[in-house]
Amino acid sequence: MSKQVLELLRAISFLEKDNSVADLARIPEPQIKQRLAYYYDSRRKAANREMTALINSKPQNSALLSSVSAANAVIPLCPKFLVRESLIVADPLLPIAKPTNEMTKVEQQGLGIPTDDSVDLVRLANEVQYFSALAPYIEAGFLHTLPLSLLHEAPDEIPLNWPKNLYRELVPSDAVDFVRQSAIVRPMAKTPDGLIVLEEPNTQMKRQVSITFKGDENSNGAMFYSFREFHVEKVKPGGIIEFSYKPWSDEPLDKAQYDIWIEQSINKTLGTRLESISKEMHIADALGAPYLTESTFEAHLLARSGQPTSTPGSNAINFLQANNHLLNLEEPKAIFQLRTDNAALFNRFRLSLAAVSQELEGLDGQDFEQRAKQLFEKEIQPQIAEMNAAIGRLESAAAKGLIQTGAALVLGLLTGSVLPVAAMLIFASAGVAGEALPAVGDYLRARKQPQFIWHKLTK
Repeated sequence: MSKQVLELLRAISFLEKDNSVADLARIPEPQIKQRLAYYYDSRRKAANREMTALINSKPQNSALLSSVSAANAVIPLCPKFLVRESLIVADPLLPIAKPTNEMTKVEQQGLGIPTDDSVDLVRLANEVQYFSALAPYIEAGFLHTLPLSLLHEAPDEIPLNWPKNLYRELVPSDAVDFVRQSAIVRPMAKTPDGLIVLEEPNTQMKRQVSITFKGDENSNGAMFYSFREFHVEKVKPGGIIEFSYKPWSDEPLDKAQYDIWIEQSINKTLGTRLESISKEMHIADALGAPYLTESTFEAHLLARSGQPTSTPGSNAINFLQANNHLLNLEEPKAIFQLRTDNAALFNRFRLSLAAVSQELEGLDGQDFEQRAKQLFEKEIQPQIAEMNAAIGRLESAAAKGLIQTGAALVLGLLTGSVLPVAAMLIFASAGVAGEALPAVGDYLRARKQPQFIWHKLTK
């Protein structure tokens, strides 16, 4: 399964035999491009086989980290390994290895933006370093990398759609007001180096905008829109249309047209986001794992996305934020050594979190907070002291056994009879976690035990 990705990286000489990063600067650029193409093709062809093998392995106490709205980097991943048996993440190298979409080249040429086909060696080295640092986790089965970006690739041909209702059907009815209040529309500008997003509202009603959402800062992408007027030149057999358009215009739109266009663009952005989430939730569901996101916007959106039993205005999230003394571990080698050398301690820690979560089930408001604090002090904090002691016994110079005041441990209560524990260690001055009952279209409404865990991790 994921061990094969290390073998592949060694085969194309991006990793050395000991999983250290090779000197990529010594490889001629044409060869780097060929090897990236081979890497992409190999991972794409093996995707179904890897997925089937992972499902058959039946990973326990695992979680799928959203490739849409969570940080898939070494330091943010480290704390999660303390409370999850394994994590399933997207392959961070695959987007770099993917061949450039032809429509992207056409757009760049039309906008007069110079194209640069050279390989970004710094970015490439950073992504290979990711695999080098986490190689022990991959080999031990603690980390599984899947080519999730294949789920979200743009089509080779752009379809033409004529929405009759401004894509309003894509927005869950319970989330319409929330989406409108959360949407951020910013204008874009063209520079010699490319397009940039201006940090200001689009008061001039420009035709090129970026659409994001409040509380969605951890999202790994944004949607860009350009209002254009198309002139049909020729209609060919098979529904192929030749048309012409002006790639860029600084002429502002009139308010009536602008309002229609922006509403349609926001709705389309939301629909695309829910489609991406649903695809990854299909994967998570097949693996019997919860879907993790670090976007507060996404958490509240899913809580409002068609759950018929939810109370209007309720976000269906229970959370406890408890400032206490916690471990501060940011070195992957140290956490790996703690997990392998003190397996019994960490298994007991996870079982304790499961028991605490079960005891909190059904409680709400002040009762939830009071009982959670009692259980934390009685059941969890003594084990944190044990882990600190274990850290102190580590001989690795990379290990850090520092107590951090003002960090946060969050125990999120999941609804449902038998669900994985929603427990995250969060290394920041504040953090929140919890659960919601997501429903994305008919698929999620049909799930017997829909799961969602949201946690916010501030680096």
